[in-house]
Amino acid sequence: MLVGNMNPKIFHPEWFIRKNIVGEWDYSQDKVANLPDMAQMEIPNDRKILVLLNQFSIRSSLASEYLSLKDFVIHTFSLLAETPVQQIGMNYLSVIRIPNKDKWKEFGKKLAPQEHWYDAAPYMAELDKDKF
Repeated sequence: MLVGNMNPKIFHPEWFIRKNIVGEWDYSQDKVANLPDMAQMEIPNDRKILVLLNQFSIRSSLASEYLSLKDFVIHTFSLLAETPVQQIGMNYLSVIRIPNKDKWKEFGKKLAPQEHWYDAAPYMAELDKDKF
């Protein structure tokens, strides 16, 4: 996601095709919204774009599309270099299934090692370490 001053009117399927950011595709059957203050579309390979006046975001439910998303954003904003962007971020969401409570606790300890918490928060040292 990019936060800045966007012009949603620019972000239309025809613009992406003309600029060779995406190949030709028949978007006439897709849901495309292109308004002065919002643009929304789905491009090939399950990539979804939403552009508001202050935000550009692209997402895909396909993990295999990570590099394609990065290239898409780089190519788009290299052509729109004058677009003021204040923040850039990336979110990754996944669901991890852990079979039991003990393995879940082990995973949590690796994700957020507790020794650092004991040093940072004095009340943590008072807790019974065996319970965690």
